[in-house]
Amino acid sequence: MAITGNREPWLSWRRACFLLTGILFLTLLINALPHKASIPLLRSPGHSSSKPTTSSYHFGSAAADNEAIDGLTDAQCAAEFPDLYADIDRAVAYWKQKSHTITAKDIEISHSRAAIRILIHENELRILESKQSVDPMRAAPDRALGVLHLIQRALDASMAAGERLPTVEVVLNFQDDADPGESHSFWTFARHVTKETHQRLWLMPNFDFWYYEHTGTFIDAKRDAMQRDAAFTSKIPQIVWRGNPDFNPELRGSLISVSKGKDWADIASVHEIESWFDVDEFCKYAMTVYTEGVTYSGRLKFLMNCQSLLFAHEPAYETHYSHLLVKEGPQQNYVFVKRDWSDLEDKVIWYLEHPDEAEKVIANSLETFRSRYITRAATSCYIRRLIQGYGEVAWTPDVHVPMKDGEGVRLRGYGYEKFMDKPADANFEEME
Repeated sequence: MAITGNREPWLSWRRACFLLTGILFLTLLINALPHKASIPLLRSPGHSSSKPTTSSYHFGSAAADNEAIDGLTDAQCAAEFPDLYADIDRAVAYWKQKSHTITAKDIEISHSRAAIRILIHENELRILESKQSVDPMRAAPDRALGVLHLIQRALDASMAAGERLPTVEVVLNFQDDADPGESHSFWTFARHVTKETHQRLWLMPNFDFWYYEHTGTFIDAKRDAMQRDAAFTSKIPQIVWRGNPDFNPELRGSLISVSKGKDWADIASVHEIESWFDVDEFCKYAMTVYTEGVTYSGRLKFLMNCQSLLFAHEPAYETHYSHLLVKEGPQQNYVFVKRDWSDLEDKVIWYLEHPDEAEKVIANSLETFRSRYITRAATSCYIRRLIQGYGEVAWTPDVHVPMKDGEGVRLRGYGYEKFMDKPADANFEEME
């Protein structure tokens, strides 16, 4: 049969319908398939991120347990923990005002004890030298190893966020009172608030943000403390303290003296009682009190995990987060008392008689510290900003050395994983 002249246009229209239907089907099929997550490229500090600058993590919510959250971008770290980095900003401003770039000579390790020299390059932690830090016969290795674990976790968080930290060489000093003198600089746990030489220091998080044999992991200690949560009036109506007065006889001895025999106090030296408190047991009491020891005391962060009213004296030493303590006003998050404890009794009794006021201060404390600024994510964000700030005012070290056979080069020192396999006090730059 001959094809008529009006059939060809109908065939073309039918083909077009089939074609459009096929395209629509393929589009729907492709969109229904699972997609692989894109892997973010590493961005150097200052590089704009395509990730949002805010998050829905609700840091600061007293009901939230955010300890599994880490790997925030730099922008998210700034948004979630805006007030955390004050001492880093202070140190950066100090070195810029001096118009002095920190050099290898400034961090020379031979004058230190209980110290480790590290290299950070391309988000990799390298151990260059360890001195009296991990040998249990000469040091408390949990300090050094805990700090290295915290740094590695921060580097992992930076990698997860797709961001690259600067190359730096640093000395970590694990002494309680580490004075750099007039010619050195290093990272350490605390600095004296008035010593001029301590302006040269950089504050790092304390090792027990990772683990301490008397408290376990910090995350578990927080969760144990939360099991003791209760209203102020439901707790033991006393202020509690246990400690060794030998570490600061004037301060701690005075606390024991002014509270002796008082109904409102359960305060004693560990030398005078048979049992030692587990850290979460402090949380059974309506009130806790913080005292410095030889210098600072690491107990402060553990007391901040309690839903209890914290009392603290004027500090002689600052840690990386202690500037966040607010002693008055609508954001008050602890009760300030004099270093001689002369006003302690009056303030304890006042808060026992005004539990609603105590609850306001406790709520501010939980929001500021337990639920925000002493979380895992905050600690990692702080360390990342510390590396960045230090890198602004320090020289960029060489990262490679020649192989012993003269053929090729290798990275300096031992990798974190290799060092952790067999920690030792040695100069690892001299080894292959």
